[in-house]
Amino acid sequence: HAYKKLLESNKVLHFIKEMPELVIYGKLLPQLEPLTVDAEKLIKELDLTGHVKLLDLTPQADMPALFKSALFFVYPSRYEGFGVPPLEAMSQGTPAIIGKTSSLPEVGGDSALYCDPEDHKDIAMVMRNVLINSNLRATLARRGKERAKNFTWNNFVTKFLNVVGNLQ
Repeated sequence: HAYKKLLESNKVLHFIKEMPELVIYGKLLPQLEPLTVDAEKLIKELDLTGHVKLLDLTPQADMPALFKSALFFVYPSRYEGFGVPPLEAMSQGTPAIIGKTSSLPEVGGDSALYCDPEDHKDIAMVMRNVLINSNLRATLARRGKERAKNFTWNNFVTKFLNVVGNLQ
């Protein structure tokens, strides 16, 4: 819905010459509604077929290239355990727009932009801001790469061993 709003507002305001495609990756599980969205059905309902590319499962080895080729990454998740997908995007220097719910603000810190995952207008507005502002994209890319360094496996293991060592 947010991407549709972005397309419609560009038709009126002409803030960008050519709107980039929306690319959706991952296993589509429409049977898990309301936790997931039937993306194929929604694309048809919103008449977005020519604007959206569905990639289905993407091998982990291909994810860095996918993120690096994106202008930005949008993850308006309502329920999130940790927030690995935004971190993966940020580690590649891809500006991240994430929901301001669950653990996502803790993961993104000041290195991501936030949206209300329940508000399509808000998501569209944040996407528009990132789309038209190359300085903002560059700042988010730089900050995101730095932020992602805080969440490496080496850092996790070091902190874990410190906690275990303090318990003895």
